[in-house]
Amino acid sequence: MADLASLALWLVGLGFLLRFLLEFHRANFYNPVAQVLVRFTDPPTRALGRVVPRMGEWNLPLLLILLMLEALSLWLRGAGGFGPALGVLASFQIASRAMDIYLVCLIVTVIASWIQFTGQAQPVLNLAQALASPMLRRVRSVLPSAGMLDFSPMVAVFGLLFAQWALAQASAWILIRL
Repeated sequence: MADLASLALWLVGLGFLLRFLLEFHRANFYNPVAQVLVRFTDPPTRALGRVVPRMGEWNLPLLLILLMLEALSLWLRGAGGFGPALGVLASFQIASRAMDIYLVCLIVTVIASWIQFTGQAQPVLNLAQALASPMLRRVRSVLPSAGMLDFSPMVAVFGLLFAQWALAQASAWILIRL
């Protein structure tokens, strides 16, 4: 039963995290997929938004909901009590899940660049590109030009994988001390 509850919390948390990332990158919310996410995540976010204000571009109520969902999921999986270490571990898990989303978006964007879509609106592809393009722009601004070859997706994937590895090491260190 705890596994089913943990899966449900993971899926709900994924919806909230996608909404946060789309808001952060100012994606097009007229997209049908984004509208479903907003419709699903808006009631709890608005309710908590009455108590916890936004901070600039950061949607703090959304982040707080994410943190609570992840801490509850970790607690259900037996990660210990509700101490500060559990909050830090939940933050690391959220960051790791965000990196997973970026990896999937990068892969979808690269594969879509090889395939030509004609005359069709691709809402999922548009959202993937909205999440991947800011990261690729930053990598391209640092990476020297290689002519017709674009190595920026590969560099971004390696950077994300290294960051995930570092987060996993830090999480393991925290779990040992719980």
